[in-house]
Amino acid sequence: MGKSTNGPDWIDVEMTMRALEGLHEGHVSLIVSPEGIGSSGGLNVIARMTFDVLPGSDRPASIEVAKRWPCGTCKNLPGHCWTGLIELDYRASGLYKQQELPI
Repeated sequence: MGKSTNGPDWIDVEMTMRALEGLHEGHVSLIVSPEGIGSSGGLNVIARMTFDVLPGSDRPASIEVAKRWPCGTCKNLPGHCWTGLIELDYRASGLYKQQELPI
């Protein structure tokens, strides 16, 4: 039986990435890289979604959310990554503008 945790884990991160790809028809990636010099620089976490766009489309080729770890709100790195994915979902949903159709 699974272990109960306090907050999202890596399985939640993976499932959220897959859900966002299906929902927004894009390719989701997470980039975790060191920030600064030495051991106290922290990590830079980027959640990115790229889209297959046709020439002349007004849809951007990619969108991203960058967050620095450690932060004051997330308890662990998987939770931090998951929070970035939720913000990415919010940004992706903003691409769908309610517009009137031409008559």
